[in-house]
Amino acid sequence: MTVTSEIHMKHQTLALAPTIEKVEGLDVEILPEVTTDPQSDAFPYVFRTADGDELESILQSDYTIKRYKQIDEYEDASLYYIRHSSDVHLISPVVTDVDGLILQAKTKDNGWIVRVQLPGRSELHSIWKYARKNDIEINFLNIQREDGFEANETHTLTEEQKEALVVAYNQGYFSQPRESSLEEIADEVGITSPAMGGRLKRGIRNLIADSLPGEVER
Repeated sequence: MTVTSEIHMKHQTLALAPTIEKVEGLDVEILPEVTTDPQSDAFPYVFRTADGDELESILQSDYTIKRYKQIDEYEDASLYYIRHSSDVHLISPVVTDVDGLILQAKTKDNGWIVRVQLPGRSELHSIWKYARKNDIEINFLNIQREDGFEANETHTLTEEQKEALVVAYNQGYFSQPRESSLEEIADEVGITSPAMGGRLKRGIRNLIADSLPGEVER
């Protein structure tokens, strides 16, 4: 049974770390069909930013880049082909070594969100060991078991459900006694109390379903 997981990774030696940190509002995504090539240190990236001139300037000084070239430009995005320097840490060789696939890689919170599909849970440990060995901050956002590769059905948390659960947890909503009310955490997220309650219920339901596959009805 395969495993799909979203992993957040952050470190100054990861690809484009200086650029991601310096360009405000920048979104970067690697084209998925080439992200799992163990022999390659060069990848096509799609950059989305309102300031293309600033991006060019920072790319020139990015120490994780050996060479880069702009391939195409669109109304709100630019396609670059980037070859990385030899001391950059890339996750693609690690994923390939354990017979996995990278389904998506994009920037978030000054790091990378990488969605991987692996033969089993033990391969996640290989990725974790690689990160720890290189002092890379790593967080497994979700882990989902599936019947086979390229499964289309997903039951993982939505971004809204994740946000609701994290805010509720951090503000002590689940503590005994409660440290925050439903109204207070709803205000923090910027939604109504009924909407917050619904997100929490659906999020908890999805967490249980993902944690107990085959034992509960979805």
